[in-house]
Amino acid sequence: MTYVVSATRFFLAAAVPREVASAKARPSPGDRRVDDAMEATLRFDVGGRMVESKLYTDMWRANVLGLIPRVWELPSIEIETEHAVMYFYNFMMPHVYHYITVYDKRTKKTTTEKHYTGGPKWGDRGEEWWSTYRYQLEAFVDLARGKKPPHCVTPDNSIAQMETIDMVYEASGLGRRRPTHEVLSARAAEATVTSPSAS
Repeated sequence: MTYVVSATRFFLAAAVPREVASAKARPSPGDRRVDDAMEATLRFDVGGRMVESKLYTDMWRANVLGLIPRVWELPSIEIETEHAVMYFYNFMMPHVYHYITVYDKRTKKTTTEKHYTGGPKWGDRGEEWWSTYRYQLEAFVDLARGKKPPHCVTPDNSIAQMETIDMVYEASGLGRRRPTHEVLSARAAEATVTSPSAS
């Protein structure tokens, strides 16, 4: 689930972390090279200050009593600063339902906000039912038409994302994810070695 990494990097306006302090994978029973869940602690240098980020993702979180989906555990992010703690519930599918709570440490008050359209980057553009994927499509269409989109993921950002994911997999012991062309080349080489000779 790359979303936890991209959301963290987005909120921090960061590229790759300075280090992966820890990473622990729960391997899949079907293939020990694949993770069902990952827990990691990343340290980022943000404007000369070290910021620690704890990530947890689980693709096979069991239902309560085998029946009830854990809807209260939809993807969320909590950000703590010197003066506030912000909690964004369901950042992956905010068009379905979400909320943002802001706890002010000075006043000890919590406010709750919901935003289904617009925002600091998109302004008044958008509909309540637009998913994050729709906004991505809008940005792509803008680029294809020669316009500058309000927000777009750059190639450098995508590379930093994959470098971060590689760092987490290396630290977990599962190893860096190999590019598709390397995997296909290795499989072709194995097939050549193990196939019977044509005689």
